[in-house]
Amino acid sequence: MEKIFEFKTLFDSHSHFGMTELPKEEMVEEAKENGVMKIVDVANDYNSSLSSLHYSEKFPDIILPTLGIHPELVIPGSEMYDSTIDEKRIDVEVNKLEELLKSNPSKFLMVGETGIDYYWLEKNLQLSKEEIEKSKSLQKYLFESQVKLAIKYDLPLTMHARSSYRDCIDIVKKYIPKVRGVFHSFTGTLDEAKEINALGFPIGINGIITYKSALDLRNTLIELTKDTKITSPEDLYNIGIYLETDSPFLFPSNIEKRKKFNSPYTIKFIWEFVYNLLNK
Repeated sequence: MEKIFEFKTLFDSHSHFGMTELPKEEMVEEAKENGVMKIVDVANDYNSSLSSLHYSEKFPDIILPTLGIHPELVIPGSEMYDSTIDEKRIDVEVNKLEELLKSNPSKFLMVGETGIDYYWLEKNLQLSKEEIEKSKSLQKYLFESQVKLAIKYDLPLTMHARSSYRDCIDIVKKYIPKVRGVFHSFTGTLDEAKEINALGFPIGINGIITYKSALDLRNTLIELTKDTKITSPEDLYNIGIYLETDSPFLFPSNIEKRKKFNSPYTIKFIWEFVYNLLNK
């Protein structure tokens, strides 16, 4: 499996650094104090892509920027939702990302956060069948547009696939072997994890692994690593498993919550939980 990142020590492979309402200098220092050497700051739209680039310039030794558009842009009920969006508007937004790439060559690490999310469509009982199908169609179009962008500029993707693994996998399979990327915040089945890994894509594990409700995810991780001795974060990276916080969300449950928002320093505690789980 191709390694998406070359880091050997602790790093946060998926954080919304710019979204966290904490002093940024404090977040960086706390991450370093806890052994977190790099933070991938993941964008959700054009403005947060600019923000990610800004923070990478302000903290060049630790922040790595991405650019991308989250599927919630086309999900009714989301704060990001744009009711006027259609394929032509999506083309305009993706073209804006490409112009940002062109004007900042070699500065962005990844394309994303992009992908497909059916979870919120299933949760929103007020949506009609037609609204659901329209959102699904636009989500696929938005995702595939960014897959093509990533391939064009030889960048990996950070992919959101909530309750939508089948459709996400089917889209990226069309572009193998040119497409690269991580299925972030993995919560799927063991069979889905094996299929994703077999296709050459790593998965991201975050604070969800520590939740009482995540027994199936813990069992999946145990099964995926059963033939590998896990003694360091690098051992996980080598078999296609990356650690992430998805901060400011998903605070791990195995630490005292001293702050209102999660931030990249908690990778240390996610790693400690995973290490103990796999070395019982």
